[in-house]
Amino acid sequence: MSIESIRALSMNPHFMARLIQAFLCGYGDACNVQKIFLAMPILYHEPARQKLFTAKSSSRIESLYSGKKPLAGFEERYKILLPYVKHAIIVGCNEKVISLNSDNQLRYVSKLDYKDRSLKQSISQWIRAAYYLGMTFKKATPEQLSHILEVELS
Repeated sequence: MSIESIRALSMNPHFMARLIQAFLCGYGDACNVQKIFLAMPILYHEPARQKLFTAKSSSRIESLYSGKKPLAGFEERYKILLPYVKHAIIVGCNEKVISLNSDNQLRYVSKLDYKDRSLKQSISQWIRAAYYLGMTFKKATPEQLSHILEVELS
């Protein structure tokens, strides 16, 4: 399989829309679209995603990602993923699994449960990772996110 084919499969906007939906379910409230742009580079970084496989409801972003640069290359992944995330938001809104209101707040329309037995295990792990990332983002202040991601948030 070519690199282009692998990229097309992994950057599938329908799959990414489901990840956004799972993130929002974990977040549990309306979420600024900017946080979605920050979350996807974490989910698409295997070492960062692996840490989320064992996350719990009490996990915090600092406990998951402090020390030894676990999110190295975040800014580059952010730039690469930005157009894909925008496309996934459009797809998610069209599929009516998420909604975007006029003040750039996203909400989930229907709940997505990583415990759903109809999901394949590999998909369930991605959904679980997105869900727990949403929970940790909800608890984090902008300053904490800025520090962990090593980016300036405005």
